[in-house]
Amino acid sequence: MTCLALLLGDAERLPFAGHLRLRAEHGPVGLTLAARVGPRGQDEASLRACFEAAQVLREALRPVVEAAAVDRHEPLRRMWEALDPVAGEELSLLALSWDAEGQAIAGVGLDAVLGRSKVGLAPLVGPGHPLLAPPGRPARTPGVLTLEPGTLLAVIGLPPGLSMPPPAELDRRCGLRA
Repeated sequence: MTCLALLLGDAERLPFAGHLRLRAEHGPVGLTLAARVGPRGQDEASLRACFEAAQVLREALRPVVEAAAVDRHEPLRRMWEALDPVAGEELSLLALSWDAEGQAIAGVGLDAVLGRSKVGLAPLVGPGHPLLAPPGRPARTPGVLTLEPGTLLAVIGLPPGLSMPPPAELDRRCGLRA
């Protein structure tokens, strides 16, 4: 199953400073995530935080790649546990996990979450939904939004302080190339 988790980048000179994207999958179980870590506007500090978070997450998600993950909830649990010591107050994260039974979305530090399916792009949650939370590692492990198998091709998160670009610019602002 090809799925993507994407996070909108800044409309500035360095739109993805402190951004990371990871993917871990084996057989029917997998996870894709996009995150922004480290302080905005402090490129060196955000780059360092990004490398540290990526290293910790790769190690935590190794069992997914080695086929030890049993369902879509385990990669998310491992992700949140790994982020405890490295997340910081600036964390914006969107993750999409899947197994044969369905998909699950979790996140933090988002003002909006959009889903891309075969029929187009649409908001997945409305104002006040727990998926839309302020930046930073939450005190408790967040819940998930569960969907049927194969429902989404991608999820796109909008970090605080950014506005949604026109549809023609969305992929580029998420770091995708044509």
